[in-house]
Amino acid sequence: MIRRGTTPTIKRTYPEDLTEATATFCFWQDVESPLTLTPEIEPTDTGCVLSVTLTQEQTLAFEPGALYFQIRAVKDGEAVASKVWRYFVADVKPDGEITEALSVNPGTITPDPELVIDDPLHPSI
Repeated sequence: MIRRGTTPTIKRTYPEDLTEATATFCFWQDVESPLTLTPEIEPTDTGCVLSVTLTQEQTLAFEPGALYFQIRAVKDGEAVASKVWRYFVADVKPDGEITEALSVNPGTITPDPELVIDDPLHPSI
């Protein structure tokens, strides 16, 4: 899951060493307007690990819902592509960049002691 307004680092392993390739991470919700980023590439014994950190501006551009992602590369003139992964984009309220833990006027926020957030992936949140 990717929350809008955050700066997640996406890491994926790939079964080939792409350190000498031109590699990209391609994210899209609408195939007409993909976000293409150049990842950092670390070689491993079995291939490589590719990673990229999204900015708040980039995650705020995503709409809540499905987000698709694929690794694409050209190595020695040969084009390769990974399978397509699907992420879920969750909204953040209030909308906007996060500059502090309580960036919205803290005087207007009253914690509700009865509030239970049901997030099985992050039960302590």
